Amino acid sequence: MIAQTVRGAKNRVVLCIPGFSDVVGAALIEAHQRLPAGQLLLVVDGTDKAARLGYGHFDAVFQVLQAGVPMRLEQGLRLGVLVADEQGWCFATPPLLVDATMEQATAPNALALNPSQIQPTLAALGYVPPTPKVEPPQAAPDKSAMVEIEKSTSRIEASASDKTDDLRTVGRVVATIEGLQPVQEKLRINPPQAFDVARKVQVFNSLVDFVEIEMTGTQLANQKVSLPPKLLLSVADDATRKRLTTSFSLISPQAKISDKSKELRQVLDAIRKKYTRSVTPYGVVALRTDREPLKRAIERVATQVKAYSEEIKKELGKEIEKSRKQLVESFLPALVKKPPKDLEFELVYGITDKPTKEQVRDWINDQLDKCFPAVDSLLREMEVRLVIKSVTFEMLKEANFQKLVRDAYPGMDWNKPFEEFSAAPAQVQTTLGY
Repeated sequence: MIAQTVRGAKNRVVLCIPGFSDVVGAALIEAHQRLPAGQLLLVVDGTDKAARLGYGHFDAVFQVLQAGVPMRLEQGLRLGVLVADEQGWCFATPPLLVDATMEQATAPNALALNPSQIQPTLAALGYVPPTPKVEPPQAAPDKSAMVEIEKSTSRIEASASDKTDDLRTVGRVVATIEGLQPVQEKLRINPPQAFDVARKVQVFNSLVDFVEIEMTGTQLANQKVSLPPKLLLSVADDATRKRLTTSFSLISPQAKISDKSKELRQVLDAIRKKYTRSVTPYGVVALRTDREPLKRAIERVATQVKAYSEEIKKELGKEIEKSRKQLVESFLPALVKKPPKDLEFELVYGITDKPTKEQVRDWINDQLDKCFPAVDSLLREMEVRLVIKSVTFEMLKEANFQKLVRDAYPGMDWNKPFEEFSAAPAQVQTTLGY
């Protein structure tokens, strides 16, 4: 209908639109060639985002510009205006990514403008009415009279141009081929999806989400280090031997440093019990209505974990050093009695004397340096994570999954547990600058 109206216009066409199709583009090129100069004005969005949302086809916009049609740009433009001769309309074309109405043309989407609305609308778009021609006098004028006529005409045109710049609030940027070529290149490299396919992508608003809650680094009693095989030749005492296989418990089970971590895990278990439900074998779910309270509860625990890591920093260092000394003293007697060959080689090439006790102790410490973690690295691992994942449509269709969710929350009304709808992600548009 827009193309038909443009083709039927006799005096002027003003079109403000986010984007348009090839049919409208062809009509605009024809009107540009047919109408008087300055009587065709076009304002478009001109961005790749508008094309990806389905506001027309950018190729059509670029071809119209290449044909010489005067065009101006208004980024984020979503409202449409069409003035053909003395008639005008304000309209909206929904993006094809969301709605097929633009293709089907079955729903009303426009309001007719009356004459008192058309004029200020044209002024806002920067349309300049044709300048009245100054008719020369019947008698042949002298040169001075002709100069005055030319000056008068120039003043009228300059005044109209200044007034247009003052009133124009939409389409302040002049479109150029150089300015729109980068947009065309973006769309060539990454073209928009086929809109009829993209509309079939379903977005599901379910009442539950999958959640993963994890606390790491706080179980200090379970921290182990892998010991070098060179050190596992001999252990002097039974207490150390019980803690040794190929790994060594970094913190003694009797150490009080891990008591606070037990309290933190109990707090986290209480949060899990309050907000989540297990639906084995699918995972753990939580109600969407509990999403924000769950996040706040996890943030409080994360704050406590951070404070705990700062509090135990010195004590943790002492415990690690204590465990390290215990290992050194346990390995020392056997290694003094029978030093490893690489230790003898490291001391002096070809030496025949055995290394001293202090040299063996230094060598054991060197080996432990390679496997014992720094305190700061252990504290960095202390954190609480909450991961929320949406439930897929395929899972929502599974009768067993729905049964498990219903059983997990028996107090809820599950007559309509899930709502399915077609949509595209919405984005908030920035405030206009005028």
